[in-house]
Amino acid sequence: MPQHFKYHIVDRQGIRVESNIPDEFQAESVLQFLKDQHPSEEYTIEREQFYIVKDGFGRDPDLH
Repeated sequence: MPQHFKYHIVDRQGIRVESNIPDEFQAESVLQFLKDQHPSEEYTIEREQFYIVKDGFGRDPDLH
């Protein structure tokens, strides 16, 4: 199963400044933009893995 990730930009207090960025390259671009706009702030990228289950491929409750 392929891995799927979404990315979030988090400030030093752990508050998400930007959420659900679809790929790492875009997250890096947003991070650089925020660092340029607010040089005194610290930001990090948080990666979150999520799973996609298509209809019909999940667990069948009648069988369990």
